[in-house]
Amino acid sequence: MLGNAPEIARVSAQLLYVNDLEAGTVAEELALHVVPEDKDGLDDLEYLHVVADKAELYWSMSSDSWSQAKSQNDQWIGSARLAMPRNERFPRGEYRVLLYDLAGDSAEQRFYLDSEPIDTEGVAFPRAEVVGGRITIAGGFGWYTILVYTASNTYVKSFAAQADGVELDVVRRSDSALRGGFTYYVYTYWSRREVGLLVGPYLVE
Repeated sequence: MLGNAPEIARVSAQLLYVNDLEAGTVAEELALHVVPEDKDGLDDLEYLHVVADKAELYWSMSSDSWSQAKSQNDQWIGSARLAMPRNERFPRGEYRVLLYDLAGDSAEQRFYLDSEPIDTEGVAFPRAEVVGGRITIAGGFGWYTILVYTASNTYVKSFAAQADGVELDVVRRSDSALRGGFTYYVYTYWSRREVGLLVGPYLVE
Protein backbone atom coordinates (compact mmCIF):
# COMPACT_ATOMS: atom_id res chain seq x y z
CA MET A 1 0.00 0.00 0.00
CA LEU A 2 1.27 3.43 -0.90
CA GLY A 3 1.74 5.86 1.96
CA ASN A 4 5.12 7.59 1.95
CA ALA A 5 5.17 11.33 1.35
CA PRO A 6 7.47 12.64 -1.41
CA GLU A 7 10.51 14.81 -0.75
CA ILE A 8 12.40 17.41 -2.78
CA ALA A 9 16.12 16.79 -2.43
CA ARG A 10 17.28 19.67 -4.61
CA VAL A 11 15.93 22.64 -6.61
CA SER A 12 17.59 24.21 -9.65
CA ALA A 13 16.16 27.50 -10.91
CA GLN A 14 17.78 29.54 -13.67
CA LEU A 15 16.52 32.55 -15.58
CA LEU A 16 16.83 32.29 -19.36
CA TYR A 17 16.80 34.99 -21.99
CA VAL A 18 15.31 33.43 -25.11
CA ASN A 19 15.80 34.86 -28.59
CA ASP A 20 12.95 33.29 -30.59
CA LEU A 21 14.02 33.57 -34.23
CA GLU A 22 10.60 32.57 -35.57
CA ALA A 23 8.62 35.08 -33.52
CA GLY A 24 11.29 37.78 -33.61
CA THR A 25 11.05 38.28 -29.84
CA VAL A 26 13.35 38.16 -26.83
CA ALA A 27 11.73 37.03 -23.59
CA GLU A 28 12.68 36.09 -20.06
CA GLU A 29 11.88 32.47 -19.16
CA LEU A 30 12.60 30.16 -16.24
CA ALA A 31 14.24 26.73 -16.21
CA LEU A 32 13.02 24.94 -13.09
CA HIS A 33 13.97 21.38 -12.13
CA VAL A 34 13.93 19.37 -8.91
CA VAL A 35 15.41 16.11 -7.70
CA PRO A 36 12.44 14.21 -6.24
CA GLU A 37 12.56 11.39 -3.72
CA ASP A 38 9.70 9.01 -2.98
CA LYS A 39 10.02 5.64 -1.25
CA ASP A 40 6.98 4.49 -3.22
CA GLY A 41 8.88 5.11 -6.47
CA LEU A 42 8.92 8.02 -8.91
CA ASP A 43 5.84 6.61 -10.66
CA ASP A 44 3.94 7.66 -7.52
CA LEU A 45 4.55 11.36 -8.30
CA GLU A 46 1.73 13.30 -9.95
CA TYR A 47 2.08 17.11 -9.95
CA LEU A 48 4.78 19.77 -9.65
CA HIS A 49 3.69 23.35 -8.98
CA VAL A 50 5.70 26.59 -8.92
CA VAL A 51 4.04 29.42 -6.99
CA ALA A 52 4.86 33.14 -6.75
CA ASP A 53 2.57 34.09 -3.88
CA LYS A 54 3.06 37.88 -3.87
CA ALA A 55 2.45 38.12 -7.61
CA GLU A 56 -0.43 35.59 -7.41
CA LEU A 57 1.06 33.48 -10.20
CA TYR A 58 1.59 29.75 -10.54
CA TRP A 59 2.77 27.17 -13.06
CA SER A 60 1.74 23.50 -13.01
CA MET A 61 3.28 20.39 -14.50
CA SER A 62 2.04 16.80 -14.36
CA SER A 63 3.89 13.52 -14.70
CA ASP A 64 2.67 13.47 -18.32
CA SER A 65 4.08 16.90 -19.15
CA TRP A 66 7.26 17.46 -17.15
CA SER A 67 10.62 16.61 -18.68
CA GLN A 68 12.98 14.08 -17.11
CA ALA A 69 16.76 13.92 -17.23
CA LYS A 70 19.42 11.96 -15.38
CA SER A 71 22.64 13.62 -14.24
CA GLN A 72 25.14 11.33 -12.55
CA ASN A 73 22.98 9.52 -9.96
CA ASP A 74 20.22 12.14 -9.76
CA GLN A 75 16.88 12.01 -11.57
CA TRP A 76 15.58 15.52 -12.34
CA ILE A 77 12.04 16.51 -13.32
CA GLY A 78 10.66 19.90 -14.36
CA SER A 79 10.60 22.26 -17.31
CA ALA A 80 13.29 24.19 -19.17
CA ARG A 81 10.85 26.76 -20.58
CA LEU A 82 8.41 28.21 -18.05
CA ALA A 83 7.09 31.49 -19.42
CA MET A 84 5.27 34.53 -18.11
CA PRO A 85 1.98 35.74 -19.59
CA ARG A 86 2.53 38.20 -22.46
CA ASN A 87 6.31 37.66 -22.27
CA GLU A 88 6.58 39.80 -19.15
CA ARG A 89 9.54 39.52 -16.80
CA PHE A 90 9.43 37.08 -13.90
CA PRO A 91 8.71 38.75 -10.56
CA ARG A 92 11.76 38.92 -8.32
CA GLY A 93 11.46 37.45 -4.85
CA GLU A 94 10.44 34.19 -3.23
CA TYR A 95 8.89 31.21 -5.02
CA ARG A 96 7.54 27.94 -3.64
CA VAL A 97 7.90 24.55 -5.32
CA LEU A 98 5.28 21.95 -4.40
CA LEU A 99 5.53 18.26 -5.33
CA TYR A 100 2.45 16.03 -4.97
CA ASP A 101 2.08 12.28 -5.14
CA LEU A 102 -0.96 10.21 -6.14
CA ALA A 103 -2.23 10.11 -2.56
CA GLY A 104 -2.19 13.90 -2.29
CA ASP A 105 0.82 14.05 0.04
CA SER A 106 3.23 16.86 -0.76
CA ALA A 107 6.69 18.31 -0.24
CA GLU A 108 7.68 21.97 -0.41
CA GLN A 109 10.89 23.88 -1.08
CA ARG A 110 11.60 27.56 -1.77
CA PHE A 111 13.89 29.48 -4.07
CA TYR A 112 14.54 33.13 -4.83
CA LEU A 113 14.97 35.14 -8.01
CA ASP A 114 16.98 38.24 -7.15
CA SER A 115 19.02 39.12 -10.24
CA GLU A 116 18.62 42.53 -11.84
CA PRO A 117 16.50 42.49 -15.02
CA ILE A 118 18.58 42.77 -18.19
CA ASP A 119 17.97 45.16 -21.06
CA THR A 120 17.34 42.54 -23.76
CA GLU A 121 18.39 44.96 -26.52
CA GLY A 122 21.92 44.77 -25.20
CA VAL A 123 22.18 40.99 -24.97
CA ALA A 124 24.78 39.51 -27.36
CA PHE A 125 23.21 36.14 -28.12
CA PRO A 126 25.32 33.43 -29.74
CA ARG A 127 24.74 32.89 -33.47
CA ALA A 128 24.78 29.61 -35.34
CA GLU A 129 25.07 28.64 -39.00
CA VAL A 130 25.90 25.60 -41.09
CA VAL A 131 29.34 25.86 -42.71
CA GLY A 132 31.02 23.00 -44.53
CA GLY A 133 28.64 20.38 -43.18
CA ARG A 134 29.01 21.56 -39.57
CA ILE A 135 26.86 23.57 -37.19
CA THR A 136 29.25 26.35 -36.12
CA ILE A 137 28.70 28.91 -33.39
CA ALA A 138 29.90 32.48 -32.91
CA GLY A 139 29.53 34.47 -29.72
CA GLY A 140 32.65 34.32 -27.62
CA PHE A 141 31.27 32.30 -24.71
CA GLY A 142 33.62 29.34 -25.13
CA TRP A 143 31.19 26.47 -24.69
CA TYR A 144 27.63 25.79 -25.79
CA THR A 145 24.90 23.17 -25.77
CA ILE A 146 23.11 22.37 -29.04
CA LEU A 147 19.57 21.15 -28.30
CA VAL A 148 18.15 19.12 -31.18
CA TYR A 149 14.47 18.59 -32.00
CA THR A 150 12.59 16.77 -34.72
CA ALA A 151 10.94 18.83 -37.44
CA SER A 152 7.69 18.46 -35.43
CA ASN A 153 9.37 20.00 -32.35
CA THR A 154 9.95 16.89 -30.23
CA TYR A 155 13.16 17.08 -28.20
CA VAL A 156 15.65 14.32 -29.09
CA LYS A 157 19.06 15.05 -27.56
CA SER A 158 21.75 17.61 -26.91
CA PHE A 159 25.41 18.01 -27.89
CA ALA A 160 28.10 19.84 -25.94
CA ALA A 161 30.09 22.01 -28.33
CA GLN A 162 32.64 24.76 -28.68
CA ALA A 163 32.73 27.31 -31.49
CA ASP A 164 33.52 24.66 -34.10
CA GLY A 165 30.20 23.01 -33.25
CA VAL A 166 29.27 19.55 -34.43
CA GLU A 167 29.05 17.76 -37.77
CA LEU A 168 25.59 17.48 -39.30
CA ASP A 169 26.18 13.80 -40.06
CA VAL A 170 26.90 13.14 -36.37
CA VAL A 171 23.56 14.72 -35.45
CA ARG A 172 21.62 12.85 -38.15
CA ARG A 173 23.19 9.50 -37.24
CA SER A 174 22.41 9.96 -33.56
CA ASP A 175 18.70 9.23 -34.06
CA SER A 176 16.66 8.00 -37.01
CA ALA A 177 14.03 10.71 -36.35
CA LEU A 178 16.57 13.37 -37.39
CA ARG A 179 17.54 12.01 -40.80
CA GLY A 180 14.76 13.79 -42.66
CA GLY A 181 15.57 17.18 -41.13
CA PHE A 182 15.55 18.78 -37.70
CA THR A 183 15.59 22.03 -35.79
CA TYR A 184 18.00 23.09 -33.07
CA TYR A 185 18.61 25.73 -30.42
CA VAL A 186 21.89 26.96 -28.98
CA TYR A 187 22.26 27.48 -25.23
CA THR A 188 25.08 29.04 -23.24
CA TYR A 189 25.55 30.39 -19.72
CA TRP A 190 26.36 34.08 -19.26
CA SER A 191 28.33 33.86 -16.04
CA ARG A 192 28.75 37.61 -15.56
CA ARG A 193 24.96 38.04 -15.27
CA GLU A 194 24.24 34.51 -13.97
CA VAL A 195 21.59 33.76 -16.61
CA GLY A 196 21.22 31.36 -19.50
CA LEU A 197 20.98 32.48 -23.14
CA LEU A 198 18.97 30.46 -25.66
CA VAL A 199 18.58 31.19 -29.37
CA GLY A 200 16.65 29.36 -32.09
CA PRO A 201 15.04 27.56 -33.69
CA TYR A 202 17.41 26.95 -36.60
CA LEU A 203 16.14 24.65 -39.34
CA VAL A 204 18.21 21.96 -41.08
CA GLU A 205 16.49 20.24 -44.00
